[in-house]
Amino acid sequence: MNEKGVVLYGAGRQGLIALEILEREKFHINAIADREAGKECGTFQAISLEELCATGNQEVCIMTPGVELSEVKKRLEKSFKMVLDYSIITWMLYYIPGEREDREYF
Repeated sequence: MNEKGVVLYGAGRQGLIALEILEREKFHINAIADREAGKECGTFQAISLEELCATGNQEVCIMTPGVELSEVKKRLEKSFKMVLDYSIITWMLYYIPGEREDREYF
């Protein structure tokens, strides 16, 4: 994931948590998208799903939970080689300890 970069879909609370964890682990974040294009997430400004899909094919896309996203996931799977859900972030929190362990993530 780190060689090609990661993109996130979801710029809400859990998107910000995912961003913080991935950046802490030195993953390169290429973009963040949200249904609310322009929304701020860390140092990123979210782009639209259409813009994100136009950049696809080499990156890994991680979807953060929120509303029902089955249609979004189908669109992302057409543009990205790998689409993961938020459980990868949960896994990272469990297996890769960090300085933010006291934070309530869930």
